[in-house]
Amino acid sequence: MREPLIKVERAWSKDAKTQELTAYVEREDDPDEKRKVVNHVAIDDGTRGIEHLVAHTMEQFDRHAKESQLSGAEQFRDFAKCLDAATLRMWNQVVQYDPGYPEADQTNYGFNKGKKELSDKVCGCSDMRDTQLYWMSHKMKKPKEMSPRDFYFRFKEILAVSLKLGGYFQTPNEHETKTMLFRAFPTSYQVQFQLSAMTLEDKTQDEIVMYFQKLHDNESKKGLLSSKSNKRNKRDGDDDDDRPRTSNKKQRGRDKHNKSNDKNGGKGRSSGAKWNEQCPLHPNNEHTWGQCRSNPSSKNFKPLDGSFKRRGDNRDDDRDKKKSKYAKGESKRSGDAHHYDVDEHHSGSKNHKRSRSRRRSSYSDDSDATSVGSNHYHEQSHHSTRSSGRVTSSIFDELGGMPKDE
Repeated sequence: MREPLIKVERAWSKDAKTQELTAYVEREDDPDEKRKVVNHVAIDDGTRGIEHLVAHTMEQFDRHAKESQLSGAEQFRDFAKCLDAATLRMWNQVVQYDPGYPEADQTNYGFNKGKKELSDKVCGCSDMRDTQLYWMSHKMKKPKEMSPRDFYFRFKEILAVSLKLGGYFQTPNEHETKTMLFRAFPTSYQVQFQLSAMTLEDKTQDEIVMYFQKLHDNESKKGLLSSKSNKRNKRDGDDDDDRPRTSNKKQRGRDKHNKSNDKNGGKGRSSGAKWNEQCPLHPNNEHTWGQCRSNPSSKNFKPLDGSFKRRGDNRDDDRDKKKSKYAKGESKRSGDAHHYDVDEHHSGSKNHKRSRSRRRSSYSDDSDATSVGSNHYHEQSHHSTRSSGRVTSSIFDELGGMPKDE
């Protein structure tokens, strides 16, 4: 999608020079006498954009042509006096050969058509209206310092000029216009509007702007719109890193914590490392200082408990204990069954001595039971992992969650 040519901030700061146009019109009370009509039209030279050409030069010239009762040929002639530089060259192309307007076609209809073709040349396309309306519906935002009243006035200016450009989108109706205006305000304003049990169908554009103006005035009284307030919000680091933004008070507390750690053996010290550099405390790992759990300013920070271990670090020990406990229980149950089978086998043997059979049976039970139980546990765990993942996730939930790498 192309970028819009008309935005909230105007493309020019200084007013352009004007061209004085003079005409003589018959008096209504005395047709034999004529009155002098003098108007000044802003000269467009192509440096102020399409808005200046349409909203100033063309609009001022149309008022002069209507008041002076100019014919089509006179409009072609006098309009060229209000153009200069690049805009004048484009107008000469339109009149002479692209598409060209000979004297027979220099009518009021031909002049209006020629103005539209000039606008398309300045825009560089024939559907700039569609680009402008799409931008106003989805991307246009009120600047923070601008009051809702001033923005509303600017909004209507942009919409009026956009509808005069070439395109295929129809003129938005009242509800569509209110929706575009409503979306252009900050999200916090929109939420407060909805929480106040108001709807766009029940309010006019003026009423919506009046409500937003009250919110703006309250923020202005609290100093939330000043440039100093904006600088305080951007004081915590650069915009391109992933460091979590914190308030100044909270950040001062963390800085104090870092200093205390420096005095206590250097735990949590950054050693001058930057946020995206290799962690100085764990050089053998691949995480950065901003990702380290020993960094008090990191979102991954975990404080030390009474045993000088970080909270959550004993998850692996708990998991091993539960695994061994589970395997031990399975080994006992499997050993009992195996012991029964061995006794049955040796009791049926006539050539084996009873005392020696009992000793071998006891030894075999202890060793084989452990092997059978361990194999049974690993086969069950392997089967659970290969099935649907439901059993595996429930196991990790019981063990305190999936372990995370440092």
